[in-house]
Amino acid sequence: GGGAYASNTLRLTPGNSYTITIGSGGTPGNNGGDTTFAAPTSVIAKGGSMAVAGIGGAGGTATASTGVTKFSGGTGGNLSSNGRGGGGGGGSATSTANGGGGGVANNGGTGGTGQGAGGAGGGSNTNGGNGVVPGGGAGGGGTGGTSGTGAAGQVILTYTTSIISVTVADGSITYGIVPGGSNASTVASSLNDTQLATNDGNITEDINIRGNDSAGWSIAGTAGSNQYVHSFCKTGSGSPDPCDTSPTWVPLTTSYQSLVLGLTVSSSQRFDLQLTAPTSSSTTSSQSVNVTIQAVAP
Repeated sequence: GGGAYASNTLRLTPGNSYTITIGSGGTPGNNGGDTTFAAPTSVIAKGGSMAVAGIGGAGGTATASTGVTKFSGGTGGNLSSNGRGGGGGGGSATSTANGGGGGVANNGGTGGTGQGAGGAGGGSNTNGGNGVVPGGGAGGGGTGGTSGTGAAGQVILTYTTSIISVTVADGSITYGIVPGGSNASTVASSLNDTQLATNDGNITEDINIRGNDSAGWSIAGTAGSNQYVHSFCKTGSGSPDPCDTSPTWVPLTTSYQSLVLGLTVSSSQRFDLQLTAPTSSSTTSSQSVNVTIQAVAP
């Protein structure tokens, strides 16, 4: 029988080693080997089975393979009814279809079609043909002949370097003069400066957010002497800016917190910020505070 096809998209870690096994082609009395790529989720393409007592071997099945896209190899042809012609080998599966089955004929069956064609069956006193790489099944020998050899499997790796990136627009907020203990925010009723974080990488990302101390103030959960509060909001009942109505404010800390999970490529997350000034300040100079937005792979 012909070999199966299996594929998957996997996230790999640069510098790690992954084991690849190329399944060997079947030989008379032996099944074809499995072709595997061992990773966080292994990919396995099942090898074809050998013929038994003149009955063509089964192709490697999709159900016995591992992957997201899977197709079965073609079944080998049977020995002809008069016992003279060998069955054609099954063709290996392609990336879009099952492999073709081998034929039956007194002078030898034709090999099945596929990514790798099956070998032709031999006529009387003639050996069967060999399968074609990748994974083509062997043609059965006719009476007085021997079977051919199945073809080895194949692994094709196509890789894309992950780009993890986020941009923030407009990325700058001018709170102006905020009296001690009071607040200003970016919602429509205040500064009207909602921020937009956009995934401009090439994979789905989780976006995190954290606050920072300024030169003269420490970020805290409540306002105090030289302590300011910086909060973010992403949920509310407003539209298109959710936080313009009934905002839910979450105080920032110097540790990362989740802003949004599973942000797909080119998608954006709107968010607002609210600053509460210290109740008293030992410095009279203007303070600049940073908010850090981080993109990470899920």
